[in-house]
Amino acid sequence: MCNECFQSIDINPGQACVVCDKEAMVQNQICENCKQDFSFDNVFVMSKYEGLVKQLISALKFDYIEDIAQKLAELFVQSVDKADLADKLNKQLILPIPLHKKRYLERGFNQSELIAAEIAKLLNMQFNKVGLDRIKNTKQQANLNKEQRINNMKDAFCASIDQIPEIVYLFDDVFTTGQTMNEAAKALKQAGAKRVNVLVLAHGS
Repeated sequence: MCNECFQSIDINPGQACVVCDKEAMVQNQICENCKQDFSFDNVFVMSKYEGLVKQLISALKFDYIEDIAQKLAELFVQSVDKADLADKLNKQLILPIPLHKKRYLERGFNQSELIAAEIAKLLNMQFNKVGLDRIKNTKQQANLNKEQRINNMKDAFCASIDQIPEIVYLFDDVFTTGQTMNEAAKALKQAGAKRVNVLVLAHGS
């Protein structure tokens, strides 16, 4: 990917709610009305799931081009710098959304884990790839409707970290309905986390 294309990606595209897509009364990219239905506290989204960002994520996940993880991490850090959030993330714990063991064996890697590890290096964050377990082999969320997605992700995770800090940052590549993050955040709060903040590359379906 040439530098011109890399610089053309639109990062931090507005403040519409990632759940209902309304722009009124939005703080931290989720409105107060939608926030009541989720276990996580704040959301930070780098970009929309379209164009070059969508192509890069798809190439990493489905064409297995693992080197793309570093470029996506660099782009994410640019968006964090643009939003003046780098200081808040310094030394905080970042946990990637895990794949189920069966899915991991099929793919050979977890794309969210690769990207989160690079982000942790660039932002001086703590990184733990085994702090969260996916104990339920869920179906692909993209192929399900809203009700099916909720049922699909229910009780899918458990926290496996020994000493969980009060604030945890959850990372994933794409945010669609938020059900994956919701169940992961619920598991972390049951394990003792006070706040679970969400970091994602892109929002869309």
